[in-house]
Amino acid sequence: MKFLGIDFGVPLSAKEYMRRVRAADPRLQPKERAELIREVIIDRDTRALAAIPGSVVYFVQATEGGPVKIGVTTDLSRRLKALQTAQAEPLRVLRWVPGNEAIEAYYHRVFGHLRIQGEWFRFEGDLAGYLDV
Repeated sequence: MKFLGIDFGVPLSAKEYMRRVRAADPRLQPKERAELIREVIIDRDTRALAAIPGSVVYFVQATEGGPVKIGVTTDLSRRLKALQTAQAEPLRVLRWVPGNEAIEAYYHRVFGHLRIQGEWFRFEGDLAGYLDV
């Protein structure tokens, strides 16, 4: 598939795709870039990775606009309760997708430029657009 003259059928890193997208049209707004990431890069690569049945990659946030944790679990309800014990604010699940550790690691790489520490990421730019909250 070609978009903005970029061949998305060629396997490249997400970072390289983003570099090419920005170079192709620097006028793209963050939300447009996030949509491009969602439709062309992440969805394609997520489908290419085999997910463990019942395993999900989740995106949770404690306060509106606050940091987002990207993690993986086989029991989202139990994991949310465990995370909640360390949070004063109620956690909310922004999104979850079928996935395993490989897909979680992939999201960590895609949004690595927003990493605060560990599995926590700033809620802005491409990540905010992807989560579309």
